[in-house]
Amino acid sequence: MSSFVLTIFTVPLILSWILFITLYVLFKRKGLRLNEKQSFNFKGLLCAVVLVFGFFFFFKDQDFIFDCRHDTQKCQYYRSTMANKKLRSAGTYDISGVKNVEIREHYYWRKPGYKKHYYKIAFVSADGGFEMPYDFSFRDNAKDEAAKISLFLDKNQDAYHYELIRSDNGNLLLYIMLEIFAEIISVAGSILFGAGLYQARKK
Repeated sequence: MSSFVLTIFTVPLILSWILFITLYVLFKRKGLRLNEKQSFNFKGLLCAVVLVFGFFFFFKDQDFIFDCRHDTQKCQYYRSTMANKKLRSAGTYDISGVKNVEIREHYYWRKPGYKKHYYKIAFVSADGGFEMPYDFSFRDNAKDEAAKISLFLDKNQDAYHYELIRSDNGNLLLYIMLEIFAEIISVAGSILFGAGLYQARKK
């Protein structure tokens, strides 16, 4: 990663921490306290930071490989995470009974009038089959891969291989997460600052 890109991500993080620490010290020196609602919001933001960062760091795939072979009648799933960069086997899928594939639509977040969709490729067999352990953001991308898998299942290809190697981008994902972390901390600092101003004016 270039020093310029590194600076773009690092500077806001440092400034956000300086802002947060400064406001927190001023807040404490004035003997101010958060009310129940403000305290709940502040703790909620910090918990959200920990949960989101923890998910991306420990559980979200950084590198992903899905490899299927006719000679073994298996698909192998390999993955790495930011916490463990070693590429390792994460699952084996039997394709001996798979007849075809289909695209299934899912959503993982809903608010009034809106759903966030993602798409998975399902390997269909008499016993129910399985879904490829990868979420496609766009249906067209899923359709393209499903077409390649269909060629493989029809034995027009000896193997099917899909990979996504994010570690080639260095620690870009880590810096993106740190940037999000910095922005959330800024909001948390603003809550402290706003609460301090409000209570100071009341006095």
